[in-house]
Amino acid sequence: VLGTGARTPFDIVRQRLQLQGNFAQKKYTGTFDAFKKVARHDGLRGLFAGYWITLLRDAPFAGLYFTSYELLKAAQNGKLWDIIRVRRGELARDEVERKEYRSLGPTNHLFAGAVSGCVAASMTIPFDVVKTRLQTMTTLPVEARPPIDGVMSCFRYIYRTEGWRGLVAGLGPRLTIIAPAAAITFACYEAYKGWMKQFREWRKANKQTSGNV
Repeated sequence: VLGTGARTPFDIVRQRLQLQGNFAQKKYTGTFDAFKKVARHDGLRGLFAGYWITLLRDAPFAGLYFTSYELLKAAQNGKLWDIIRVRRGELARDEVERKEYRSLGPTNHLFAGAVSGCVAASMTIPFDVVKTRLQTMTTLPVEARPPIDGVMSCFRYIYRTEGWRGLVAGLGPRLTIIAPAAAITFACYEAYKGWMKQFREWRKANKQTSGNV
């Protein structure tokens, strides 16, 4: 919730700077100038436009992102079937915790990260489309603005005028950004976890050696 709130003003400014290429005359000279002009023209509400729809996008995205990543890891190391058996009551949970599964390498983590990113992005793209429309609507001339007054109104308007294709517009570019970013993020995270584990083991071994001396 706090992270989404902190990112929203920067997202607004990023969109305004990207969109000004469509205008004959530039409205903003840079990031700080865009912040000042948006705040002066639209107030604080303008800097936080689309906050709730961003939250509606980010919350399920995070859930789908991490859940699918863990399931893909379990599918690759052979743990997934045992998890299913635990859910069915065919296997005790402590047996799964004691069992050693195949260790995964960087390629496995890159694959699981990329696919989990694609899953989360694909499932939440309608929220992203609505968010972008709401946040950029004030850049249009008043007479060109669609009759939208909120999140649900925007959903209905897009579906009525553009169909379901309108609600998944930009999915390709979104996947192009998120898939490699998610792959790299999880691969780095798993590498860091491995290094920290080795470091803790080294410290433990050092303490035992010092104690024996």
